[in-house]
Amino acid sequence: MVILGDSIPRLTDLAYIVEGLRLMKTSPTFETLRLKLIDISRKRAEKQIGIPRSGFGVSRRLLAVDEYTYWSNAKDVLIELMNLKLVKESPVPSKRNHVAFNRNRNYELTILGQTMLTELEENELAFRERLLELMYKAHSHLRSLVVSLEKRDIFVPAYKLEGRFDNPHAADYVNIIDDAIVWVRKKAEQYGLSRVNLTDLETRLRAKACTRQEGPKTGFLNALNEIVESTFLRAYGLQFDNVTFEHLYRLGEQMHIVNYGYLRDEKSSILVVFNTAEITETPSFQVARHGISDYEQKVLEAIPSEFQAFGEGFVPIHDLRIRVCNKLKINNEIFDYVIRKLFKESYKVDYQISLLRDMPGVLPPSAEPLKINNEVYFTITVMLKKEV
Repeated sequence: MVILGDSIPRLTDLAYIVEGLRLMKTSPTFETLRLKLIDISRKRAEKQIGIPRSGFGVSRRLLAVDEYTYWSNAKDVLIELMNLKLVKESPVPSKRNHVAFNRNRNYELTILGQTMLTELEENELAFRERLLELMYKAHSHLRSLVVSLEKRDIFVPAYKLEGRFDNPHAADYVNIIDDAIVWVRKKAEQYGLSRVNLTDLETRLRAKACTRQEGPKTGFLNALNEIVESTFLRAYGLQFDNVTFEHLYRLGEQMHIVNYGYLRDEKSSILVVFNTAEITETPSFQVARHGISDYEQKVLEAIPSEFQAFGEGFVPIHDLRIRVCNKLKINNEIFDYVIRKLFKESYKVDYQISLLRDMPGVLPPSAEPLKINNEVYFTITVMLKKEV
């Protein structure tokens, strides 16, 4: 069985917690919760039909649903609800072969859970703020990420073969490591990370190359970038692993206190994670988010200058979005709000935008196109208005 009290929120989707708590009103079984999470994911995947993404997407996973699909997600939701004192402690399957024994086990709300459920039904916005407070106080790793981001953004380089070798698939592993070490050293200097232990990084990367057999490069590159990311996290003073890091910044983005994305960088990319709110704990818990009213004009001013970094022509909307959001420390919704109004020519500015539905290849998992009513746009260009 699972031991409670972990400082890591073992989930990446806040909707699972919200809908999981809503379901607790009927004291559901483990099986009922598991099926509910599948339904949530299926409905979300349906909205993504027609948007090719890299990686193994949710829609593909849901093509082969069985009696164990999403069992670990249901387990993680229950653990989090118990850690937050919203659900009474009760056994939760920690392994796949424990699922059958717990499939029909019921779970019940605590008094605090009943109070939170009532707030969810009456005022979801207030509920989400209270949920953030509970999670922030329950998880020291979440707090440590937010505190770190108050000092500076987190940049983690993601090494790629494309554009670095004439034939990436034929590149020797040792040559890849040699190139990666030089590239990562340059990135550490570029972002002022003098604390990156490059000696340890090189040792770990060379060890990985020596133990690797010739074959597909995908797994090797993933392992290489995991080593790079963990080394950079230590340089930022963060004491958790890569998986925990991803869980934290994805949850932070959904709670509108953190944002993240990938910046273009010499035919490769840099993961950037940054704060979009200030949190104070005393004398009371307060969250001051960077909202539309304070940043609308700043976004208007930043769009043409940040677009210049790409040159001319049409660029992926998600590339421009992350540059503007990172510069201003705002969440994606503010950028999209301004772009929609620009598209309708609702502002008096000296430039105009044009949007295209043409898809610029496969979108990374972190990227979203722009939706305006029933239309989906993928690329954007910014042009100065001609004087009449």
